[in-house]
Amino acid sequence: MEPEITKDTLLALGLVFPVFGGIQIDLNVVLRAMPDGSTQPASLCDHNCTDEVGGYTCPAAFTLNKGAKPKFALGSDLLFWIQMGRSGLILARNAFLEKYFADYCRTFVIPVAVQAILAESLRSDLCEVNLFGGNPEMHPEVIWLIRELKARNFRVNLTTTGRRFLTNKKFVRDFVDNLLHLLALSADDFDPERLDELFTMPLNGLASVWKRINPLHGQAQKLVEGIYAARLVQEKGISTTVLFNMVLHRGNLRYVRRIMEAISRYLPKALVNPYPAQDSFECGSGHLLSAENIQEFTELVDFFTNETRRGNSNLTKQIQYWLVMGAILENCREHPMVASELIAGHYIWQCYRHEPVPGAGMYLQIGKNNPNLVNIGNDTTQPGGYPGCYWQNNTVTGPVQVQSAEQIAHHILGGMQELAAETLSPCRGCSMPRLWFNMVTTELGLNPGLRESYLRLRRQHVGF
Repeated sequence: MEPEITKDTLLALGLVFPVFGGIQIDLNVVLRAMPDGSTQPASLCDHNCTDEVGGYTCPAAFTLNKGAKPKFALGSDLLFWIQMGRSGLILARNAFLEKYFADYCRTFVIPVAVQAILAESLRSDLCEVNLFGGNPEMHPEVIWLIRELKARNFRVNLTTTGRRFLTNKKFVRDFVDNLLHLLALSADDFDPERLDELFTMPLNGLASVWKRINPLHGQAQKLVEGIYAARLVQEKGISTTVLFNMVLHRGNLRYVRRIMEAISRYLPKALVNPYPAQDSFECGSGHLLSAENIQEFTELVDFFTNETRRGNSNLTKQIQYWLVMGAILENCREHPMVASELIAGHYIWQCYRHEPVPGAGMYLQIGKNNPNLVNIGNDTTQPGGYPGCYWQNNTVTGPVQVQSAEQIAHHILGGMQELAAETLSPCRGCSMPRLWFNMVTTELGLNPGLRESYLRLRRQHVGF
């Protein structure tokens, strides 16, 4: 007899989430003067994270955004866009449950008892906001925005580097007075040989180490900044949850478990959120992992799957994510480079997928304009505020800034799909775990060629 599947079971595995939807907003959209005299959008950052000095390239690296002008959207505009985003997500959620949920459940073979749990979770009143983009600490109204969002019952996350925790005591005081739900930092390029040293030296010693780092070495700076911010939160007894995002790449695959063990030892309440490096939104080759790397990655997928089932308190709960990766590895056992392409985001999952039904894009993104649809002509243009995508703003990013709830609902359930169909080279997809935040969105965006293997693994590890 199969064990009963309860809401607590699904929550523990990450298949349902406390929020019904989310909003990831780029606070740092600015205008960038180009050499030809034109103006383009950019995400402002004070770090230089490139593969020349670290394990990956961030599109916001300051050496890649010369000419960016530090003029941000007003906090009041950001707040309006977020509030309209939530209202639109509610409309989209309601329409999805009414029109599409039954077809989704039939396609993905969801048992009746589980259908009831999924529907209940989607009817939650809680919406999450992830403040994002470049280094969002740079926005002059970020603390004000956190305070206003909390007053309006949003669950507020900040994905950042931690620099101002190290350099600005007033920022720390303001942060303590306006606590986040979650502070997301970076563990992309943790040096395993230095972890014990960095986790145990006095905080002022960490600050001295940071000052000696070459300012062009963004990942090295983020290593020290992230450890400093996380330790500060722990040592001051601040109740905010700390999460370390960890991009998995050739340079760190063999050290991932060692890094996780160090984080859990020194920061026992911290979470680690691992996911593979991607180049799909840059139209890259996808060959980020070698055949040898694929074997290392396979071992990690098995480890993350089993640790999620075991209830590892330091690992983010997202078993559906690792089951998709397992399906790739199963399907491409004889074709490691095809596996590498899918793992790197190429055609693995698309927010604009509409078969069997739309709804994969319930983690709304707001940020830069689509340069193919909107021509920014001068410095008076208001930056940001377009529903679309942070990583690739040429496919599902619409021509109009956030204006109404109805606009957002259409964007999620029809607008993204229409834009993608009209784009000559639509985004190939991605595997960003925040966008796959629950089982429903993960499965709706999934490449149909992976469905059979995925469902078999879901039955094996989840029970249905």
